[in-house]
Amino acid sequence: MSDVFETQNIGVQSPGAGSNAGLGTWVLAEELGADGFLTRFKCYSTVAAPIQVGVFSRVGNENELLRSVDVPLAIGWNSIPICLPGERGNLAGATVSSVGTLKFASGTNHWFYFGTLSEGKFTDDTLSTGNELQMGFEVTSIVTGHTVHLGKVDRCVMYGPSYQNAHYNIKGKFPFGKVSPFSDFNFETFSYSGHSLFEMLRDRLRVDTVTGYAPIHPKDMGTTYSFIAEGENSFKDGISFSTYQETMRQTVETVKSFGSIPVLCSEWKPVYNASAHAVHKAVAEEMGVYHVNMIPHTLRNFNGTVYGDFTQDPGNIQHPGTRTSSILADAYEKFIETLPRPANSIKIFRKRDSITVSNLDADLMFRDAYERAERFKEISLNQVHLTEATEKYFDELTTSAGLYSQNSITKSEYLLLQNGGSIALGTHALLDVVINATQKNVDRFELTLSDPAVSVYIKNARAGGTYPADGVSVCRWTALTGSNGVFKLNRADLPGKMHFDKLTFLLVKAGGITIKQPVIRWWGEPGKPAYPVKAQPAATGVELLPVTKFTSIGTDKTTGWAVSPTITPSDDTTYQLPYDITHFVTVDATKKVVQTLDYAVDNFNDIEVEIRVSARYFKEKFASSGVYPSGSPINQDTFDYTKVFVELIDPTGAFTFTQWKKLGPWWNDLVFRAILPMRVSPLDIRVSAKDEIQLAEVSVKRV
Repeated sequence: MSDVFETQNIGVQSPGAGSNAGLGTWVLAEELGADGFLTRFKCYSTVAAPIQVGVFSRVGNENELLRSVDVPLAIGWNSIPICLPGERGNLAGATVSSVGTLKFASGTNHWFYFGTLSEGKFTDDTLSTGNELQMGFEVTSIVTGHTVHLGKVDRCVMYGPSYQNAHYNIKGKFPFGKVSPFSDFNFETFSYSGHSLFEMLRDRLRVDTVTGYAPIHPKDMGTTYSFIAEGENSFKDGISFSTYQETMRQTVETVKSFGSIPVLCSEWKPVYNASAHAVHKAVAEEMGVYHVNMIPHTLRNFNGTVYGDFTQDPGNIQHPGTRTSSILADAYEKFIETLPRPANSIKIFRKRDSITVSNLDADLMFRDAYERAERFKEISLNQVHLTEATEKYFDELTTSAGLYSQNSITKSEYLLLQNGGSIALGTHALLDVVINATQKNVDRFELTLSDPAVSVYIKNARAGGTYPADGVSVCRWTALTGSNGVFKLNRADLPGKMHFDKLTFLLVKAGGITIKQPVIRWWGEPGKPAYPVKAQPAATGVELLPVTKFTSIGTDKTTGWAVSPTITPSDDTTYQLPYDITHFVTVDATKKVVQTLDYAVDNFNDIEVEIRVSARYFKEKFASSGVYPSGSPINQDTFDYTKVFVELIDPTGAFTFTQWKKLGPWWNDLVFRAILPMRVSPLDIRVSAKDEIQLAEVSVKRV
């Protein structure tokens, strides 16, 4: 953090002669951008007379003169030192008591306000049209500077065993690797195969040992949230349950000493005993830390006879594979969505190989994290994954056992940058920056890149042009001009380009981008609302659907699920179904299921409901005899998600209220909140998807 002197020029800086301004008080509309001092007053006068220069506050059109000084003017051009303190948002002006001390001249429209102090109000003056008030100020401020780099981001770090670290997964397709692209937090793993929680604590967290793929210890990463998730190895190593419980406490104490917030997670499957996961909640409550209970989610969605080709060692350790590791990612993501936004983060992405760029706006602009992940692939986190030569066996973890290796180490590119290294990013890359401020309290922003030849564009919501079609972002890429790799945005540049607390930069270089750690500096007041927080307890009200499952499909939507065109339910359990599910249906953008909700209409209030959709985006199983990676539906470059749409339809059919959520490659419970409008007959609910999905159940309950 550093303080700098900054000069803000308000009004006309080279005032000239013109017609006389009227008697009264003239106040320029541009606000002081920061706390500081009015240090110079400029005007053109045709008389030698005093003028009163002042600092004003304004709420609506109400004004108040806060402080003033009388300034003697000479005939001609005046540039006079003054010293008047002002605060961010104050206005600068002058009171004319002698004709000729202030002038108008033709020029661009420069907004100002006219009035008299006795009136106590500002009113727009008609002289502002086509004229400039020949008055200007210099404002000198001491502005606090802030630096954001990868050592100062809000980072979630996972401490766990092999399955948290990508073993038996395609590179990038492990739990935190699936969460990170959709979040503004930074993520890393500090997990290690075979280690119990006790060994992790003794051999790695309490000493300065770092793994071969993590060049920085968690105490030096800038860790904000420490996820503690291990139980299987402790149980296999014969560690007593009481020792395991005490080790949790000691691990919580240790990660707190890194300046991080502990998040105590149960194992994803029962260990020690079917009820043993209750200990994580007990310890979390005892120590006042966060708790993530994985068991309800995972046991609902990883049920029945384990399909071994998707889960390594299905009868014993059960390492989740490329598809099934989503059950962990989905549970972590639901928790992370309840946290306040990160204070600071830096996310870096490469363009996906599958994206061809002919127009930056058409091909690389995005509205949200889903569309961002469609177009860009995040740089690598720490992981130990299937080797590139044996990735083709990702769907044959049992059938092809012994033919693949999970020992390919990828070092975190974020930590390599943080440690002073550089990385190659291809021809197009994305840099998403979150800072601890919003547009209204930032005076200046600077991005510094190590390669000055990179062209930089910024996501701009006010770039103009025609209004886009439905579903397309209103934003456009706007080119920035830099100097020696430094790209600056002043306060006046930020509207449209700073999205709440985030600035998004597109980096382009035909010959390929290679950069060191980007450095972000900004000046202003830190702080922003803790938004959004989505902590909502599950609904426990009455079920509003006559039929929630898909054992049969009919034609009467008032008594059960109706479809168009015809869909036949499947009872194939080969690839596992969720708990208590015997059938599923396949829906997509044309095959949809619909049913009329069953509830008594409320004449006094809307009814809030929770909609739960149990589904998965099941791409075709890949045989290792096929062509990999180009012939595989899943590989390092693929985007493995689709959209599930839930529509509530007004009885007239003329109004539809649509929501969507992303769905990944394993069973998940997607949770929507909606309202059923008061004094309207029961609505229909319709479920569909962008691509073909397997749908197991839909529930609608009152909140």
